[in-house]
Amino acid sequence: MAQPGSSIGRKWQRRKAGERGWWESLPRLALACLAAGCAGGGAGKDAAVDGAVDVPVAPTPGSPIGMQIERVEVDSNRRVRVDFRVVAPDGSALDHRGFTINWTLAMLTVDATTGAVSYTSLILRAASGSLGTTQQSAAETGGTYQEQKDGSSRYLFAAALPDIVDLDGSFRVGAWAQEIVDGGTPRVANATADFVASGKGSPQDLDSVATAACNQCHDPLSAHGGARREVELCVTCHTPQLFDPDTEDPAQPGQMNPLDFQALIHRIHDGPDLPTVVAAQQAGIVGAKYDVIGFQGADNIFAQTVAGGTADGGALAEIRGGPFPRDLRDCTVCHQQAPAAATWQTVLSQSICGSCHDATWFAATPPPALHHAHPGGPMADDHACTTCHAPSGAEFDLSVAGAHTMPGKSTKLRGLHAQIIGVQGSAGTNPALVFQVSNGDGSPVAPLSTLDVLAATVSGPTSAYRQQNMIRQDVRASAQPNPDGTWSYQFPPRAANDPWFPSGPVIPTGAQGTFAIGLECRRAVALVPGVSFEEASDNPVAYFSVDGSTPSGYPAFVDLALCDRCHGELRAHGNLRRNPAYCVLCHAADASDWAERPKGPDGNSALAATVDHIEERSIRFPLLIHRIHTGDELVLTVPFVVYGFGGSANRFDDVVFPGNRADCATCHLPNRYTLEAIPATALPTIANETATILHQATPVHPPNEPGVPVIQSTCLSCHDIAADRAHASLETTSTGVEACLVCHGEGRQASVRSVHLAH
Repeated sequence: MAQPGSSIGRKWQRRKAGERGWWESLPRLALACLAAGCAGGGAGKDAAVDGAVDVPVAPTPGSPIGMQIERVEVDSNRRVRVDFRVVAPDGSALDHRGFTINWTLAMLTVDATTGAVSYTSLILRAASGSLGTTQQSAAETGGTYQEQKDGSSRYLFAAALPDIVDLDGSFRVGAWAQEIVDGGTPRVANATADFVASGKGSPQDLDSVATAACNQCHDPLSAHGGARREVELCVTCHTPQLFDPDTEDPAQPGQMNPLDFQALIHRIHDGPDLPTVVAAQQAGIVGAKYDVIGFQGADNIFAQTVAGGTADGGALAEIRGGPFPRDLRDCTVCHQQAPAAATWQTVLSQSICGSCHDATWFAATPPPALHHAHPGGPMADDHACTTCHAPSGAEFDLSVAGAHTMPGKSTKLRGLHAQIIGVQGSAGTNPALVFQVSNGDGSPVAPLSTLDVLAATVSGPTSAYRQQNMIRQDVRASAQPNPDGTWSYQFPPRAANDPWFPSGPVIPTGAQGTFAIGLECRRAVALVPGVSFEEASDNPVAYFSVDGSTPSGYPAFVDLALCDRCHGELRAHGNLRRNPAYCVLCHAADASDWAERPKGPDGNSALAATVDHIEERSIRFPLLIHRIHTGDELVLTVPFVVYGFGGSANRFDDVVFPGNRADCATCHLPNRYTLEAIPATALPTIANETATILHQATPVHPPNEPGVPVIQSTCLSCHDIAADRAHASLETTSTGVEACLVCHGEGRQASVRSVHLAH
């Protein structure tokens, strides 16, 4: 019985994934498949071996093109034929001759020892590289097409199924269709169908990952130039047969690099946290990397060690590569929405576990460089893995679930909550607040000294936050207890060395509008010996008027729940900060990393000691977040380094955004990404991102420091090329008036909405 699957074509985005795979097959099957691939012959006879069944699939009205596999059968000559349709958004059939269609064919295999599930490609071709010759999986296009009376089309595979293949097993046929266009972007669609060649019984569906899970972040999942979008299709080529003959297996030095789906995907997502790369960095080795040679010989590097980024080149190695945006131990973020998703806990082998834990050496021989011996001793095969690694157990033990316990999800955490009960303050005064800190069960946290951090931050006005108005204070020692279990705290006056208002009030005299106060708190929790976690609260923010006007909060632009789709639980600065409404108190229009950058004897930024050789980098919230997510596609803003706590140089120009950056709704609330959504009171971005010293031993911006108008600042944070900068400059008057709305406003020919959604 055929079980169809289909996908929807969408415009693709460039990816740094391996563009081509290379194959090494089991010898006997490889020869059989290669022989079958060379076989000619006509359409053959019907019947004899016929596992066909009609499965109608209704198209989704209004969707982009799709591809539907409606019927799969095997004729008496063991040749697979597929009835299919390429459909338009309205459900009508499109002529398949307007598309290039590639077809894959694979059989399901279950390992007798481990229960590991994989596919074996039945279409192969020879390929050679620096490490030898192997068999590369392939898709075929050389079969024959026939139009059917019901409007569908039939494809007959060129190669027959090899005689050694058991026709009672489960098979999968896959296809990707790419529109033939003369310029422009082709539409694409993928489809798969599972079937039993003999027609006896139903095929097994043992996938452990579903495309829908991938698209939580990738949306759309896209590889090989954008034509391949579905995991169900990917696994028909990325099988245990597949090796890259030009790069080494990091787990088995000297051997070809395995590109089966689980090994490749695990290691790509490990990226800079891949153990062999981390070991190389710790050993000061430059040039270690995890890479795959792909399409047209491109070297796709997912993690590598490079010389430290200090002025003299550095003696130490640092790791470059796109990090996974959440805890790597969160296996269920990918292993969900699939029939065999739970097998991440139950199916174990050296190859599966070694795909992430690639520095673990299972052999009896001494481990090579960058590796360590398996703590459980040598493993001749995989039959004893579950002896120590049961599916589940206690947190942080040797069970699979225990070893993948995320500290932030530990049941040993009590929960930590902060709440602001009330605030008061006015221009020229020091504000006060009443707050409460409690455990997850509602019991109060006392004394406050049990917290590692408890701080209050005030800033304003919300119409345009300013760095000069931001003050953060540790409240643990000065907060006073109230009879009802709450605490009271009043900010002290500014310090004598405050660069903006020495010894002045926290809320400047003459301040207007609404100010905000937020809280952050954190404590260290010992979970088990050797494992601790910094448990933090959310960040409550309260707004209050400083001039008697009606309080008005900062307008929300992003949805934290959307951030968490990729990040799991987005937190920054040592878990302390999570609420975007709190982040903007510090990440104001005139905020920069000047204070954290290396300084010379004169107190100015030591340009030669920085990675990027500029005086300061803006940390304005929308600019910073856009640039971080643009990451490896930044052109002019490189190296993109932000100096942080303790003078750490945090580099973001190797971040790989997994989805479609043009889809603003990935992060933004509805309609909160248009030019009209930018408040009229928003200030220009001020930060001297040049090699000229303007500041004089102070974070205060001098009067002659130029600002970047707010629309330019926002848009150019993603559109980081010279032509776009020139365009924005031409459309801005000498007094800073931006004419962007003329073309890019709502309803205009090149509105932000229409241009971005077109991608």
